[in-house]
Amino acid sequence: MHPAIHIAIWGEALLMTGIAAFVKRYPDTLAGYNTMSDEKKKNVDLQGMVSYIYRGMLIVSWSMVPAVYITAFLTRNERWYMWGMPAWIVAGMIIVCIGARKFDNNRRKRKQTK
Repeated sequence: MHPAIHIAIWGEALLMTGIAAFVKRYPDTLAGYNTMSDEKKKNVDLQGMVSYIYRGMLIVSWSMVPAVYITAFLTRNERWYMWGMPAWIVAGMIIVCIGARKFDNNRRKRKQTK
């Protein structure tokens, strides 16, 4: 495996860890939360959501490392694990974001179908 691939794998894991730490330290930066009205902010369990997102990001980023190395060992094809790494992160973060919705207790408007 090329040394640049090792740097990419570990760099991505460290970058995701840094983003997770930033979210944990500055929870008001979550998308959409800082634009909510004060009334809606009261219905959000911010600390629970931040802890959930923090743990989820760490799990996704650090489970990616062995997954990429196992894929590299099994396939011996650089394309598989260089495409698999971003796919792993995107899929994992979509799952984490969907799961984080349980901490938002505001009512959502449903679209009316005619």
